Parts: sequence; C-alpha cells; structure tokens
Amino acid sequence: MINIDIQTIIIILFTGNLVALLLFIMQNNEGPMPSGDRFFITGRLFQAAGWMYIAFYEELFDFLPYGTGDILLVAGFACEAAALLSPAESVRKWLMRLCVILTVVALFNLLNPADFKNSYVTGIEAMIFAVPFFVSGFMLCLAWKDSSRLSRMTGIANLLCSLFLLGRSIIFLASGDSLSIPGYVHTMSFMVFFILLAISATSYILFTKEKLEQSLLRETTTDYLTGVSNRRGFESDAAKYVSLAARISIPLSLLMIDVDNFNKINHRFGHAAGDLFLKEFASTVSGILRCYDLVCRYGGEEFVVLLPNTTAEIGRLVAERIRSHADGITIPGFSGLRCSVSVGISIAESGDQKTISKMYDESEAALYRAKKSGRNKVCLAAH
Repeated sequence: MINIDIQTIIIILFTGNLVALLLFIMQNNEGPMPSGDRFFITGRLFQAAGWMYIAFYEELFDFLPYGTGDILLVAGFACEAAALLSPAESVRKWLMRLCVILTVVALFNLLNPADFKNSYVTGIEAMIFAVPFFVSGFMLCLAWKDSSRLSRMTGIANLLCSLFLLGRSIIFLASGDSLSIPGYVHTMSFMVFFILLAISATSYILFTKEKLEQSLLRETTTDYLTGVSNRRGFESDAAKYVSLAARISIPLSLLMIDVDNFNKINHRFGHAAGDLFLKEFASTVSGILRCYDLVCRYGGEEFVVLLPNTTAEIGRLVAERIRSHADGITIPGFSGLRCSVSVGISIAESGDQKTISKMYDESEAALYRAKKSGRNKVCLAAH
C-alpha cells in the first residue's frame, strides 16, 4: 500500500493550482481579459499561496498565525466561485459579500495558533470552505436545462466539493478530538479533495474555451450592424427548420423584405442615417416576431424572415404588420426620413417538400411583383 503523508498531498495541491493557472493563462493570451477570468486567476493564486502556507508552516511561517493559510483558501475558493458566476452579476456580488463575512468568521476561528489542531476549528473551517463551492455549483445546476455539458459538469464537481467538505465538517465536529480520527481519514480526505479540485479547474478551463468558441460562432453568424443573424447563420438554421417542417408536416412562411428606395435615403441623408434606419427596422421586426421565428439581414437593405408553423393567412398578416410598422419608424435628428418596405412571401404548406432554395426563389419573385406594382406592398408567391 502506498503511504502518502498529508504534507505531500498539500504540496501536490499547491503545484496543481500553479499548473492549472499556467494552462489557463497560456490559452487566454490574446485580447482583453474578462472579469470572470481575472477572478479565476486571482482565486488560483490565493489557493496556491494558501496551500504553500499550510505545507511549509512549521519550516517558514511559524511566526504567523496558522489560520492565515485557511483564510487565503477561503478567498481563493470565493474568487473561483465568482468567476463561474461572472454572467450573473448580482449573484456574484452577494457571493463576495457572503465570503467577506465568512472570512471574518474564519479570523475568529482560525487565527489562534494554539488551536489549529482543534477538532471544532477544523470542522468550522471545512464548513466555511463548502459555501463558495455550494453557491457556484447550485447556481450552475439551476440552469441545467439551458446549459452545456461542460457547465453541468462544473456545477456537479463544485456541488460534490461542497458535500465532501460538509461531510468532513460533520466528522470533525462530531468527534470532539481531532487526534482520535485515524491518519488515513485525513490523507484520504485530502486526496479526494485534490481530485475534485482538479476536476473543477479542468472543467472551468474547458468551459471558458467553450464560451470563447460560442462567442466566435456568434460573431461569424451575426450581422455586425443590426445584431440579427447574417446570411450564413440564417441559412444554417433555416435548413433545419425546413427539414423539420417537412418531417412533421407543419406549414412554413418565408418573408423576403426589401427597403424601398434605400439608395435615395443614403444620398439624401447620408449612410449614417441609412445605417440607423436598418438597425431600427431590424429591432422593430424582432419585436414583432415570436421567440422561435428567424430573422436575418440577407444583404444590404434586404431582410428575410422564416415563420415556423405559420399558414399563408397568418404569414400575410405578419408581413402586413411589418410593412405598417416600417412606415412609422423615425430616426432622431433626421426629420423627413421615412421608409416603406415591400414584402414577398413563399409558403410551404403541410406536407410540401420545398427546399429552402425553392422558397427563396418564390419569395424573391413575389417581392419583385410587389416592387413592380408600386412598392410598399405585400405579395404572396403564386402556387
């Protein structure tokens, strides 16, 4: 049987934190650093300092209170939990306030060097350590349905850390004497804690990488001016919608929208005014549509809208609503700027096997007829 003393495991914890920190910095060496990443780095530095302090206390730091190392760990765990909750700003603030309170409690319980082997103090220490892990793990698991596999894994790892620490706290508080607890219990608890911390750190690094990839994907599939999907993003999603509609026999409506005489607007008011109108129009259309409808800036002043489970009658009503709202758009600072839109509609009835390409062609032909008949009109594609 391999015999590993507690000091060796603590040194491994110290080294593991530095390695995790180094790996994280190496993969995030470009661009400005988000606040969550700064919290993660700060947390890992605090943890590394805390483990080093505990491991070499008798050799280097015996003139200081023993509990200083535990306080560094509390701060480190709190910062890492705050990193995981960086999108939830209000929750993160409350977590940091809670951990300040816990740190004060830790000061009273842990700064007496004579009591550092006291079972009660060790139990309180483990309970304090558990709080940041529980808060971050609980919040990540709360969003289970909409979260990724990595986010779930990180949440579970942190919950396991909190449950483990709570169990350790109960054991020490119930024993009344830390010397009565076998040495292998201490060793095994540190080993388990090391494994859980390694899983948590790895999950966060992969989680951060996943968020970066998602951000890059959004940039490549989102129109930079209006914030709606661009042609690439829309075509990818629309193909899935059309395939699903054909498979489960529901109708689809595709609207092709063009801003009338847009070049005249640019010539008269300038391109800045034209851009402002396109942004306002995209926002207006998005406000009209349902959460699962698709809208995209197809190119220039042309937009495309896909309406799942929408008949020709409903599709025409939506198109008329978009057309009438476009008439009412005003841009502050550009009095007299008014625009109308023309709309062409293609319908895939229940059971139709139309491709997205076919629907594009039909809606474009209908749009051309709307333009030819005087603009500011809605035309339905001929069947």
